Amino acid sequence: SESLALAKISPMRLVKDLKSEEIERLGSSISTTLRKAVESMGSTIQSYRTSSGEEGSAQKWHKVYAKEGRNCENCGNKITRIIQDIRSTFYCKECQK
Repeated sequence: SESLALAKISPMRLVKDLKSEEIERLGSSISTTLRKAVESMGSTIQSYRTSSGEEGSAQKWHKVYAKEGRNCENCGNKITRIIQDIRSTFYCKECQK
């Protein structure tokens, strides 16, 4: 959810339909999201703990993940949650096209 939000790409889009600049933007946003997640020791949404028992803090910088119904920080529209297979995906319908 976070990488797609940063790249401003809808989770409803198919990879085969992305333009080359969107693919580059997505690659960059995945790298940024993973780096920030590692630096933050992961996300503690429910019960996650590191091997030393610490909570992760990545959830503090989440823009869309687990924020269903809250206002998007960029445009003010509501964050939407969809289920893809059995996974929840969160996104802003206005910012992510």
